[in-house]
Amino acid sequence: MDNSYQKLLSRVSEIIGGSRNDFNIFDMLGQNTRELTHSTFIAQLLNPRGGHGMNTRFLELFLETLNCNSRGYGCLSFDLEGTEVEIEKDFGVKQGKGPEAIGGRIDIYLRNKKGEVIVIENKIYATDQEDQLQRYRNSTGESSHILYLTLDGHTPRNTPINVCYRIISYKAEILDWLKKCREECTEHKNLHSVISQYMSTIENLTTDQEICNQIEESSSNIRAALQIARLADKSRYHLKKTFLEDLATKLKLESTVITHDGKELVLSTENVDWCIEWNLFFRVHSENTEQSKNWEYVYSPIDPKTTINLHEFNEPASVWLDNKDEFWKYMLPIVTQIQSNPDKFL
Repeated sequence: MDNSYQKLLSRVSEIIGGSRNDFNIFDMLGQNTRELTHSTFIAQLLNPRGGHGMNTRFLELFLETLNCNSRGYGCLSFDLEGTEVEIEKDFGVKQGKGPEAIGGRIDIYLRNKKGEVIVIENKIYATDQEDQLQRYRNSTGESSHILYLTLDGHTPRNTPINVCYRIISYKAEILDWLKKCREECTEHKNLHSVISQYMSTIENLTTDQEICNQIEESSSNIRAALQIARLADKSRYHLKKTFLEDLATKLKLESTVITHDGKELVLSTENVDWCIEWNLFFRVHSENTEQSKNWEYVYSPIDPKTTINLHEFNEPASVWLDNKDEFWKYMLPIVTQIQSNPDKFL
């Protein structure tokens, strides 16, 4: 293998570190990269009148986190009394250029009883618009605190050096803050769970960003990544087919017929079809089985809520690839029972 491929694969493996969370409500609903969703969630936690019921505590922890992670910036002074929080605060039509630019919508806007202001410009994958931070500075006043929030803490591209703002990141400040918020609400199970799932979404996004940064580091890296991507689907297909061949051997089937219908790979047996699209599932042949109930996913005995995903290679599928003896040690009894009496598992 070309050394550039091996280096890239090794570096990506180090970044992921086996810690990626495969399931949370934000990812499941397709909201993980939508900036408005992130702004809304963060603003709700910062709002003393938010549905969390924690009054000003989350806002206090936010300010505490920023002042601990000052990274060369002065402490952010902001009185908590009478704080109002808005998302997409409208300052009118965009007008002017450079030092005269005004207007636009601010992602998250905080203002207290004293008139002190915090502006949070939230960027997931988008870049800043021309004169964006200059417009917000002119619209909110020289004393306002402007925070430029990105996944990895990079510098805005279209902001003059004379515009005062502070860079913060999801990877550092936001995750640190959320950890503190979660520690404060251990007795509030729903709130604790939602914050944990949101943290999982951020960890996935920042990991993805770090991998993208690694790929974009050099032309050899991008060439290697494009070649790996081209071959990934071929590897998926081959590994799914290999899994079904392995399954047929373990079940000691007299004949092995594996077909591909354009969507699923299928190992046909007398009682059931063992199928893989993304997850492993079985389909029963019995005529007495209702059509709506003739198939079921195969779940890992170690974690009954986890399927065997051979498309994204979640933990059970990874165990099969990396340690087949261990995998079949706990999976063979369950697939043998399904093969002999599939209706029992529907």
